[in-house]
Amino acid sequence: MLLIGLIIKVTPIRKYHAAEHMVARVYEVDGGDLALDKVRKQNRTHNNCGTNLVTSILICYICCFFMLVMGFW
Repeated sequence: MLLIGLIIKVTPIRKYHAAEHMVARVYEVDGGDLALDKVRKQNRTHNNCGTNLVTSILICYICCFFMLVMGFW
């Protein structure tokens, strides 16, 4: 999962992910009118995106795992 999160952040896939956010925002606001000019005006980030949440949880989990299981604690 961490690798998938990093791939989304550093590869061109992030552009597609951002486009999904833009379309989702227009769909939520206008109720389905997905005109290209409306989509282009939207922000690339979305409040309900789970990618950042999943990536941060995995990083915390891995750090805690190494501290508790490997004896760094």
